[in-house]
Amino acid sequence: MRIVIRDRPYDIYLIIFLSTLLFLIIWLLPGTKSLRVVLGLPFILFFPGWVTVSALFPEKRGLDFLERVAISFGLSIAIVPLLGLALNYTWYANPKLGIRLWTVLPSLYIYIITMSILAAFRRIALDPEDRFEILLNISFPEEDTTPLDKALTVILVASIILSIATLIYVIVTPKEGEHFTVFYVLGPSGMAYDYPRNLTVGENATVILGVKNHEYKTVTYTIVVYPALREGNYTREFLEV
Repeated sequence: MRIVIRDRPYDIYLIIFLSTLLFLIIWLLPGTKSLRVVLGLPFILFFPGWVTVSALFPEKRGLDFLERVAISFGLSIAIVPLLGLALNYTWYANPKLGIRLWTVLPSLYIYIITMSILAAFRRIALDPEDRFEILLNISFPEEDTTPLDKALTVILVASIILSIATLIYVIVTPKEGEHFTVFYVLGPSGMAYDYPRNLTVGENATVILGVKNHEYKTVTYTIVVYPALREGNYTREFLEV
């Protein structure tokens, strides 16, 4: 049985759907780490290149399916770092920007959606016989297939399924690393400088205290603050976070 996908750019529609799904999951369901990894890998390593190739070559001549797949991986590896490099310079305009999840994700999502729309319009504008098409050839074993061939086919399919399941398990179940806690103090601008040092009585100042838990378990931290005074002894205050 032969299936030809040509009338509509369903591959582009699928990428738009999966990219939007990942975007919503990350922002609305931050605890679903496994699904984020499964959708995030193609979102970074494949989708940007595929939509770019589709926008540049909407016709079926020039590049076949396997060539498009190979080029898509290569282009994605090139596009994502360039996007990160551009975002890195936004830090000079605003220290809160730079390479962060909430800047990289929308930027890459906007790029994928923009190129997807361009690719879809360019492909639909072509004559149906000139459009890029995806061919799926599904063949069933002949009636005269020997039992050995059938057994080998079953073993091959089972091996492929087992390999895919193992790969997914390794991806979504990261190895537990070293247990540690990160503590840092930043200035008012969120950087490791410009700390308030000289204050008068009644004057307010701001510093940012950060604690990151890498202990792989729930931990309650207590931050003990010792205000240093020029005269007399210091006082002690406790702040639990």
